[in-house]
Amino acid sequence: MNLLWLNISIGLLVTLVLIIRNYSRKISAYFFSLLWEAILIKLLLSFLIPVCKNIINKCFVEAVDTASENLNWGIFENLNLKYIYVWMGIGFVLILLFFLNYWLLLKQIRKFRKDSSRYAEFENKLSNTYKANIKICDWIQSPLTFGFFRTTILMPISTLTMTEKEQHYLIYHEKIHVKHRDSAWKMLAVLIAAIYWFNPFLWLLVKYFNQDLELRCDHKVITELGDNKWYQEYGVSYNKEKKLWQYDGKDIYIFYDPDGYKMIQGNVKSTDGVSLKVIRNSQGKIDNVKTMKNDEINLYAKELLD
Repeated sequence: MNLLWLNISIGLLVTLVLIIRNYSRKISAYFFSLLWEAILIKLLLSFLIPVCKNIINKCFVEAVDTASENLNWGIFENLNLKYIYVWMGIGFVLILLFFLNYWLLLKQIRKFRKDSSRYAEFENKLSNTYKANIKICDWIQSPLTFGFFRTTILMPISTLTMTEKEQHYLIYHEKIHVKHRDSAWKMLAVLIAAIYWFNPFLWLLVKYFNQDLELRCDHKVITELGDNKWYQEYGVSYNKEKKLWQYDGKDIYIFYDPDGYKMIQGNVKSTDGVSLKVIRNSQGKIDNVKTMKNDEINLYAKELLD
């Protein structure tokens, strides 16, 4: 399959998945995240196999006809070398910019992260099943997980005022990211999009792949910790039959705790569901849970989906 047909087929597949994703409420984010991962692997192999074949032929097989201006392997079939150089050049610049931005982010995080005895117990529990450090950081506003071989979970300094139960939910969400190696998958998705930078459907794939990774974690937290009385005193409960969080019997679209748990239930429409914001006092304790206005719904939906 050459480059043109590969990108056309990927574009059609991404479009089909997005249509199903938007109108089907019975298919979970877990399924969609696996589907995105399969597409990413297909794109990676479609690029690497012809490149490796070209290298092997040049190094170990008979000399390749360097006078030819076209390659005839996989996605490079009948593609002029000049276009390949332009394609690779732009892709290389994008990948370089990505790693530079990632390095600057890590540098900033290392500058502000600190150890916390409050999270030592959680870290000891993690070490039995997941290799992850837990640090606090006053530079971030929401929990963040990064790293490959030794993952670090960063918790905002504001979470120190939360109850142990609330901290447990946040950390468990990040544990799911660690278990599924989501940091590596997110980085792979960006690299694939940088390689196929000219295909807008790849950038859409990255956006919705990140969303489904978050929704997959939310679903895991809900199914395994749903029996706990999380915000129950404020009217929030979990409906096991519908597999949805609800507020006074209504499906929740957005639940937003500025210093705690944040989620958006992708299988609930914004026009049908109720959106909630947690109000905390100066000591960081929950005062109340109130419904959002339309401008707040748009603001927080954009934050959670981006």
